[in-house]
Amino acid sequence: MAALLMAAACQIGPARAASPGASGASPASRPAHAQALRDFGDPRAGRLAERFWAVEAGRSERPFAIVQFGDSHTASDAFTAGLRVGLQQRLGDAGVGWLPPMAVPGQGHQRVNLESQGWRLTSSLDQASDAFPLGGDIASPAQAGAVTRVASWAPDQSPYLATVLVRPGGRSGLFVENPDGRRLPLDGGEPVGGWSYVQVPVRLPFQIVAPAAGAAEVGGIWLRRADTSGALVSPIGVNGSRQDIWTRWSPGWLDQLRRSGSDLVIIAYGTNEAFNGQLDPQALAAGLAQGIRQVRQALPEAAVLLLGAPGALDPGKPAALPCGERGVPMHETVKRVQLDVARQEKTLYWDWEAAMDGDCPMLDWQARGWVGPDLIHFTQEGYRESSRRFYRALMNFFERSRGRR
Repeated sequence: MAALLMAAACQIGPARAASPGASGASPASRPAHAQALRDFGDPRAGRLAERFWAVEAGRSERPFAIVQFGDSHTASDAFTAGLRVGLQQRLGDAGVGWLPPMAVPGQGHQRVNLESQGWRLTSSLDQASDAFPLGGDIASPAQAGAVTRVASWAPDQSPYLATVLVRPGGRSGLFVENPDGRRLPLDGGEPVGGWSYVQVPVRLPFQIVAPAAGAAEVGGIWLRRADTSGALVSPIGVNGSRQDIWTRWSPGWLDQLRRSGSDLVIIAYGTNEAFNGQLDPQALAAGLAQGIRQVRQALPEAAVLLLGAPGALDPGKPAALPCGERGVPMHETVKRVQLDVARQEKTLYWDWEAAMDGDCPMLDWQARGWVGPDLIHFTQEGYRESSRRFYRALMNFFERSRGRR
């Protein structure tokens, strides 16, 4: 089923996401009682709200940073793009955030486009390695002159700082080429979790170039504005993945997560787990709980939010069946485990499926043009609508938190 989910990934294109608070949404898209964001006692929930208000008031130069881990719903950036738009309109534009090391099928970003030639991709989706960094992808130059070009979908003359994960460190041979032709070597850097973090000033579009095959590998890119603070929202998703993909990454990925300084970590898996008819709920719960504890160890000041899996129907079942008989085998089990773990581990929680209105949400949303033909993935507008609802729930949570101070 993972292959089906990967094949059905939505097309990624330039950012066209309206603000999550925009009034242009139809009345049907603005239910009277939006699904609330629930706090089961997250020890850093109060700090999260304080960070939001501090950045909005200009009392902090450090960006308000969110990382979301997940499957294809995250990898496309279609959901996180709406959250990014809303937060950056309110707090300021701190930049792009996390990018994979090269163009990866099924992964995309609504702010920038990656094009790669001459690189070989190694993915944690189908193998384990002690080398996999945060994100679980490694780009290796397969030929001399291998290049990855990072370009903005819209005109952008802003100065950026690019932090590139390079392995091994020292004199890598790799370099970044800016639009003016200036070349900056990706040498030295700060050792973090088995990789070197090399920071260079860039403007879009820029290129990462390997002059020779077999040169150093690239594990990812952090791209932040050099001239302003504000909000950063980073989707770190692997198309077709489950949460246990973290076990295939090097232990150093947690050091790399710590380096991000994120204020909120969103964990958004569940769709691929739900298609596993042999799923062990206890193993799922144990793995999810362990993952939350790892995140908190890496980022002790960050809040953690579990995003309940969205709705899904089994595309292999006849359309004539009632909605209740077309469900995915373990969907309700996965949702129950996620909610139980959120309570047990005292996290924040938002139920994506419950935020979708209608007696049969996936069919109702498909009728509106918000769900694709596979009844698993959303259309671009469906992801934007989902993101609007999540953004409103997050803003309501911050308002309630301020009222309690």
